[in-house]
Amino acid sequence: MATKVNHLDALEKKGLRVVRKFNLCGYFEYHVLDSNDQRIARDTVQQRAIEIALNTLVA
Repeated sequence: MATKVNHLDALEKKGLRVVRKFNLCGYFEYHVLDSNDQRIARDTVQQRAIEIALNTLVA
């Protein structure tokens, strides 16, 4: 649980946020958005979406 908080803190420092959206198939997806509301990463698992976004920013 502590790593999830640390990842969320890292996202906030980079100006990103996580939004939960309902998709057409009936599942929730977690979208990581930047300050311009552009999607950086998307996944059905919040932790995976955050990790993808952080890896995208590092690359």
